[in-house]
Amino acid sequence: MHITHDDVRKLAKMARIEVKDDELDGFARQLESVLGYAERVCQVAADIDQEPQSTQNVLREDVTAPSEAQAILEQAPVCEDNLFVVPHIMGRSGDL
Repeated sequence: MHITHDDVRKLAKMARIEVKDDELDGFARQLESVLGYAERVCQVAADIDQEPQSTQNVLREDVTAPSEAQAILEQAPVCEDNLFVVPHIMGRSGDL
C-alpha cells in the first residue's frame, strides 16, 4: 500500500499532531512499514487451519463491596462534588 503525503497530513490532522513538510517522507515510509506488517499478520492468521474455539458465558452473582471513595478522591489533584475534575481534551464539533 502506498501512503501519500496527503494521507500523512490527514492522519496528522485527525491525531492533532503537527507534521512538518520535511517529515512527510519519513512518516509515509513508517506507515507503509506498519501497514505491510499488519497485512502480513493477516495473511499468516488466514493460513492457520484451526477450528474456532467455542465460547461460553460465565455468569455469577453480582456482589457489592464497600468502597473508599473519599480516600481515592483525596488523592486527586482536583475534585468537585465527589467527582474528578479533568481537563477538556475533546474538540467541539467542526474542529477537524
